[in-house]
Amino acid sequence: MRRFEITIAACLLMAAALPFPEVFAVSNDSPTYTHFVYLLGHAGVMHWLINAWTLLVIHNLLRWYRLIAAYLWTVGISYVLLPDQPMVGLSVFNCFFIGFAAPCLWRKDRLAVVLTAGLLLLTCVISGFAGVQHVVSFAAGVIFFFGERCAKWVKEGLNG
Repeated sequence: MRRFEITIAACLLMAAALPFPEVFAVSNDSPTYTHFVYLLGHAGVMHWLINAWTLLVIHNLLRWYRLIAAYLWTVGISYVLLPDQPMVGLSVFNCFFIGFAAPCLWRKDRLAVVLTAGLLLLTCVISGFAGVQHVVSFAAGVIFFFGERCAKWVKEGLNG
């Protein structure tokens, strides 16, 4: 339950950033600090609600090392795949965890994974979305999932 309480607190703290999206937005010409904080800002209440809801749904996946990996990925992707328009929000971070969950979900509900991937691909052609960043982050989450599983198998093999 502790992770859930921390997640609720994080969502509420991010709500405080709602009036200041321009301070957090990252783009081609934004200051360096924005690469590290853009996921805290939001482009409106609806954007915050969707990201906060997603974070609450995935809160059981959060572990310190996954959080660090997702955060570093989110920062790194902001340097490589810079959008023309300023980008804010936790959605790229969340997509990493949605991708992380996808292999487990695939075994139980393939249609859900296909629909999720389809919606992420759709954000690539709709203006105002960081579609490419979403898709790449989703793929990184899937790769991280399999990397974590391989590390677990190696560790078990060394201990067994």
